[in-house]
Amino acid sequence: MNQIGERSCPICGNSQREIFFELSEIPAFCNLLWKERQAALNCTKGDIKLAFCHNCGFIDNVAFDSVKINYTEDYECSLDFSPRFQTNAQSLAEDLMARYQLQNKKIIEIGSGKGDFLVLLCQQNNNYGIGFDPTYVYRPEHDQYNVEFIQDYYSERHANYQSDLIICRHTLEHIPNPASFLKTLRCNIGNTFKPKIFFEEPKAQDTFNLQGNCVI
Repeated sequence: MNQIGERSCPICGNSQREIFFELSEIPAFCNLLWKERQAALNCTKGDIKLAFCHNCGFIDNVAFDSVKINYTEDYECSLDFSPRFQTNAQSLAEDLMARYQLQNKKIIEIGSGKGDFLVLLCQQNNNYGIGFDPTYVYRPEHDQYNVEFIQDYYSERHANYQSDLIICRHTLEHIPNPASFLKTLRCNIGNTFKPKIFFEEPKAQDTFNLQGNCVI
């Protein structure tokens, strides 16, 4: 394992972290659909150097290069074709609606993808949803629901959008500086509104313990 000191931890600022995994020249995107074989072979590649912060436990890729990442409509990470995933999404939606009494409420989803989960929350109980995601692709069937989608990264530019609930699912781990993002979110909320906030993130330990193939 290698010690690094050139990039401090984006969470706690600790300058001494430890690289425990390295992989070179792999596709920068794992969810990008290429229309031609040669384009896929010539895709942008980058390195992975996972570093562990012994102070706060944060893990990130210190070789990450944001220049190589460009989220567009071609990015596809939806799992809604899976019956098992649909069951999980429905269960979570029902839990959130019961927990936060989501009826006639306004909901913001940061990293809403293609919009399926936000629609799930708004197709009943007369909720209104606003989704932020640069990869969103317009679908006519969404017009029948109380939803709108903004093809953009959520940032300080969107401080005028307020809601009763803010959702961010499996998105924070894609943000280079999560601490800075959370500060922006807190600043956008201000002191007048007091929305409920729900974040869902993958458990790193489960990812590192994966063995064999996952069948859905």
